[in-house]
Amino acid sequence: MKRVVLAIMIFGGTIGGMVYGMNVSEAVVVSFQEKTYSKIDVKEVPVAILQEIKEKYPGFAVTQAGVSTDKEYKLMLADGKSAVTVYYNANAEFVKEQK
Repeated sequence: MKRVVLAIMIFGGTIGGMVYGMNVSEAVVVSFQEKTYSKIDVKEVPVAILQEIKEKYPGFAVTQAGVSTDKEYKLMLADGKSAVTVYYNANAEFVKEQK
């Protein structure tokens, strides 16, 4: 019984020392804010983006377009059989694709 009590005291003291030694100020907080896109007319999408879509997605048409405050473009494309959403930045560079 003494050994059990002694083991609990040693183990508890070790854990307590570990917790006491932790620096709480090292915590990292990551926040994620989803972008909001305002609907725009396809005519407002930069020509360079439309040209790349024409080459990269032959047979697809832009069905909806949107732009965020930081000028990222969200374009929904369809070809009658499938649909895809593509994103381009303000420099008309491809960002990502969602199916």
